[in-house]
Amino acid sequence: MKQQCRLLSAIPPTERTHTKKYNIKCRKCQCLLTLRAAAHTLPGMQTTPSGPKSARQELFEILLERSLLRGDFVLASGRRSSFYLDVRRTSLHPRGSWLISRLLLDAIRPTEARATGGLTLGADPLACALAALSSEWGHPLPAFLVRKKVKEHGTGARVEGGLEPGTPVALLEDVVTSGGSALEAAEAVRELGCPIVGVWAVVDREQGGREALVAAGLPLQALFTARELLAAAGVQP
Repeated sequence: MKQQCRLLSAIPPTERTHTKKYNIKCRKCQCLLTLRAAAHTLPGMQTTPSGPKSARQELFEILLERSLLRGDFVLASGRRSSFYLDVRRTSLHPRGSWLISRLLLDAIRPTEARATGGLTLGADPLACALAALSSEWGHPLPAFLVRKKVKEHGTGARVEGGLEPGTPVALLEDVVTSGGSALEAAEAVRELGCPIVGVWAVVDREQGGREALVAAGLPLQALFTARELLAAAGVQP
């Protein structure tokens, strides 16, 4: 490579010291970059006094700042709560969206899933951002969206995005409370004959959702628990 390719500047900061190996080809100059674990910090990497800030830590801070709300709320499950996790305030934020996608891709890439999606509205920004990022990183995961009601016009489809019958999928959720949204999405996806690898969520409120999903044969992986966020914010559940 005669000169440093601009592709390097587009490589996510948190990936510049990733322990895995990635081969990425620049579409413009056709050079091939091989990323390996690096012992030094490259320009553009966010740092903390103890070293590079991880994607998970950076996302954790954004969730605390933007998505953890206090007050009196009624949840989708019908329960009342003194706090509300509005993850859409993070999943629709430029940096928050990228970080969620990066962490979800790391988690889902080793599985058999070949598409991701879930019940509208919480899963929509997750699936769409992940589809875009996964393509850039050489492991494309098409997105699909599950309507809450069957569309009464056009194709009449409940699952949007052209999900092919039989495709192994990963279901996405912004917040899992009772698990109802993921179970509803699973029902629609299974009607297409698609096996479900599991459910991935940004936050697990730890209020019975995991148990309900496991009982339905749907293992849950969450990037964070509500307990972690509340403890960091000094909020009592």
